[in-house]
Amino acid sequence: MPQQKSNFALTMQAIAAQSGTIIGAGFLGMPYALSRSGFWIGFAYILGIGLIMLLVNLYYAEIILRTSKVHQHPGYAEKYFGKKWKRMSFIALMVGAYAMFLAYLIAEGQSLSTLFFGNTGYIMEFGTLFFILMSYLSIRGMKAFRKYELFGSLLVVLITLLLFYQYYPSINIDKLPKFNPAFIGLPFGIILFSFLGIDGIPGVRMILARNERLMKRSIIISSLIPIIVYAAFSLVVVGSFSNIPQIATLALGKLFIILGVLSMFTAYFSTSLTLKDSFQMDHGLHGIIAWFFAICLPYVIFLAIVNYGFLQFVDVLGIGGIVLGGFYVIMTLTMVHKAKIHGDRKPEFSTVSNWAISTAITLIFLAGIVWTIMQVVK
Repeated sequence: MPQQKSNFALTMQAIAAQSGTIIGAGFLGMPYALSRSGFWIGFAYILGIGLIMLLVNLYYAEIILRTSKVHQHPGYAEKYFGKKWKRMSFIALMVGAYAMFLAYLIAEGQSLSTLFFGNTGYIMEFGTLFFILMSYLSIRGMKAFRKYELFGSLLVVLITLLLFYQYYPSINIDKLPKFNPAFIGLPFGIILFSFLGIDGIPGVRMILARNERLMKRSIIISSLIPIIVYAAFSLVVVGSFSNIPQIATLALGKLFIILGVLSMFTAYFSTSLTLKDSFQMDHGLHGIIAWFFAICLPYVIFLAIVNYGFLQFVDVLGIGGIVLGGFYVIMTLTMVHKAKIHGDRKPEFSTVSNWAISTAITLIFLAGIVWTIMQVVK
């Protein structure tokens, strides 16, 4: 019986860590995207991309379990493809992670400023306070994260359910935004960004050390939770409100703002640890130097964006989604086939994969990437 409790506790911790990594600033931009493209096409994006990312997460978990040494994505790229792909993977990780940090700093700054002062005039000050807090916690490392992750993830889900319960009667299905072909691709990068959590899976293996048999269940549940949260949140916001801003929570009341603040807290911290670990594990940098490149450089870019305003929140989400998400998804689809042949460890589970599935998903993602790039350039 104690063993069962231990397995349950480990599974809950792994689910909280991974779902907390996935649910971040991206879903705050979903209602805006769905209000422009049409709700039901956006809902199809949420369901389709969410299920594809569940499969990709399982593929990546299998790659990890087929490899004796724990890496971040660039380390696995080197093992199965060589140093050239390690560099490309790391560049994608760095650009994507920096885009995430920028989105979180912008959204946290605006959210906290609105929460305390009713306007976004103090974005730089609150963004800086958030940066200082997260910098301190990232130095503390995984132990600090584990104290908060379960509580934070459960609270995000609870607040979402409460919001859905509160606003469900006011949802008008007939008035949901109709399909607008001019913005058919707008949700792609934003929603893909919102489902990115592949970088947290090595941490799941660490949490489940010597209990890796629990990994498949943990990955499946933690990948399904965001689909439910995103669908419920988008339906409530788009179905109950009009004139939705890019950061949806800003115009929707304090409870919504608190939801956004909590969700970004866990996601920011998890991503910062991933990038710092990659600098250390895959590139051999000292802890403090790795911390500087992982944490401090995005803050400098944040200050430039606030001062000069050359990027919008949804632009940052789109760039992060296509660079990190697009590259990692396509590469993972290829890597899993290599790992099945050249892996040096017997995995606790194996997924069904074939080149037809990989090719179909790759073509879908390439089309979305091209559309997003064209829109950002415009």
